[in-house]
Formats: sequence, C-alpha cells, structure tokens
Amino acid sequence: MDFLLRIDGKCIRMNPYSCIATGREEGMIEIVTNTMTISKIQLWYNHGDFVEESLYEWLKFHNPNEESLSQTVEELIFFLCRVCSGYVLFGYRRTRL
Repeated sequence: MDFLLRIDGKCIRMNPYSCIATGREEGMIEIVTNTMTISKIQLWYNHGDFVEESLYEWLKFHNPNEESLSQTVEELIFFLCRVCSGYVLFGYRRTRL
C-alpha cells in the first residue's frame, strides 16, 4: 500500500512485514533484526509491568542532550501519527472492498 502512495507522491513511511501463506491458517513472516521491542524496553526500565514513562526514559538514555531528545521525540510522534493513519486508512478501505 505504501508503494501505491509513493507513486502518487505521498509517503507515510509504512513498512509492513513481508509474509507468505504456506497453507490454510499457516505462513511465515519476515524476521526483523536490530530492533528493540516495547517489551524489551519495559524490561530494561523496570523489569516487569508496563510503565508509560519507560519509553521516554529509554529515549532519554539514548539521546543524552536535550536538543537531540526533543528532535527524536518530535520525529517519533510525527512518524507514529503517519503510520497509524495509514493503517487505519487501509484497514477501512480493505473492509469496504
């Protein structure tokens, strides 16, 4: 879907996993390497339950100066809004076809 928007000159930075059906209710999905899951960030921060500030603390740890942190948070919010909007749009469109 992102490919179709790029042709139209729009980019919402969607990068869905590749997947292949190998049978009824069976398949394979793409392995994504060099990533940090939200679950791993939660474990890094408090070794347990979900805590909202853990994501922000993890970003602060990896962006020690305020300018870098501010830019990273701004880019993250922008990116997440675009990706979420894209999935809502395509999910709605798919149910309407």
